[in-house]
Amino acid sequence: MEVGAIDSFPLSSLPGSSKRPVAKAARKKILLVDDSATALMLSRIILRKRPYDIATAADGEEGLRRFHEDRPDLMIMDVVMPGIDGFQACRKIRSLPGGKEVPIFLLSAYADRASIANGMASGCSEFLKKPVNGIELLMMLMRYL
Repeated sequence: MEVGAIDSFPLSSLPGSSKRPVAKAARKKILLVDDSATALMLSRIILRKRPYDIATAADGEEGLRRFHEDRPDLMIMDVVMPGIDGFQACRKIRSLPGGKEVPIFLLSAYADRASIANGMASGCSEFLKKPVNGIELLMMLMRYL
């Protein structure tokens, strides 16, 4: 054999190795909360080829219920919804056991200083302006998940 040449051999021949399959990492769960079916569909389109399990809720109250049932790894929630709005839902989630650890992204077409301040005061992790830039959203998801 020449100097610098590499001879190949199967890794299974190494001591202590086995042919057991490597377990895949668990898929992260994302809960989308929005009263607009169109907004939910657009978010699903952005996330469809990514390794996430997606659940949806049509308003803040259903979002709270799904938080209890699904225990998502991250939530993306609209601010302006009937009944419990995104600010109220975020505050309630933050007060629940395990609610402080879950990143919550609030979305709104109204991204003025007062809305952003209210979002941060409610405990959100990120405040994004609608329509959401898909690449920006995916980059944030990678940072949090």
